[in-house]
Amino acid sequence: MPEALRLPRIARVLVLLAYCAAGVLMILRAKEVRAFEALTCEPLIGLVTVGRDNTAAVGDVVYFGLHTSAAIGLQITNECTTAVLVIPFLLIMGAMALRSSVAVWRVVLATVIGVGMLLAVNVIRIGGIGWATYHWGTTTGYRVSHLVVGSLFALAGFALSVMVAFRVLLRGGDRVLS
Repeated sequence: MPEALRLPRIARVLVLLAYCAAGVLMILRAKEVRAFEALTCEPLIGLVTVGRDNTAAVGDVVYFGLHTSAAIGLQITNECTTAVLVIPFLLIMGAMALRSSVAVWRVVLATVIGVGMLLAVNVIRIGGIGWATYHWGTTTGYRVSHLVVGSLFALAGFALSVMVAFRVLLRGGDRVLS
């Protein structure tokens, strides 16, 4: 890369610090992050359970089956929030920003794509937990979909988001990070 187009080291450090600050902010604002996640999960849970008219997000809880005799609420806890996956992802991307062989704009693009993927994975995961709980009950449906399937899905989603991010960082695979 021509010297005129390279960002000074301080700019790369600032990207890392911005990503670290975003992670700290997600921790400090965990309640608001979980409430945002509940809002984003509400439409899908309504679609896969009893319908949008019988679904509501209140705080960090998504309720479904409202106006029926079997209303259920799924609470998004600190252990189940997307932040658990996004924060390590931000740290990985921040470390990549420090590498002079990687364009910072690619790091930012990879971060936006990866974080978007992680948010989508969590919405789908929570929607799946809602679907399983609605169809198979709070014992079998919730436990299996949350503890086993949901955990595996989240890990696979994290791995996929990292792989896609590195693909973006590597310019479509035409070079290898050294």
